[in-house]
Amino acid sequence: MSLEITVEGLDEVIAFTEDLPDYIKEEITDALDRAAKEIADYARATARVKTGEYRASIYGYAEGLTIHIGATAEHAQILEFGTRPHDIFPVYKKALRFEIEGETVFATHVRHPGTPAYMTITSAVNFKSDIIPTLVEQAIGEAIIRRDP
Repeated sequence: MSLEITVEGLDEVIAFTEDLPDYIKEEITDALDRAAKEIADYARATARVKTGEYRASIYGYAEGLTIHIGATAEHAQILEFGTRPHDIFPVYKKALRFEIEGETVFATHVRHPGTPAYMTITSAVNFKSDIIPTLVEQAIGEAIIRRDP
């Protein structure tokens, strides 16, 4: 599962950066990478933990002017967006087997009530995305100062 941040007016930013020297473009990408990692860190810090697999799979990085933030755990999409109520049927056997209060129960199917959407990554992006312009602005300023004779 992966989410991408889409920024309004990105066409103008890309057109603007095409004329910039490569060292400034690299600084912008580095700033976006720091922002992506900070957002991913926040998502990991706020993620619900049962086994830790989901939290450990959360990533963030920049590729050019695109920030990628997501999670690779098999159940990441379920935790992020939730599920509707649904029936579960046996796949390899004739019945499902599980325990309720220490008693073994067999059933031909069960009705799952659904899973709530935790929106961990979405919330992290919404909460921390304001750091992106600040980090990019700082990176451009520092790159210009370092190169200024």
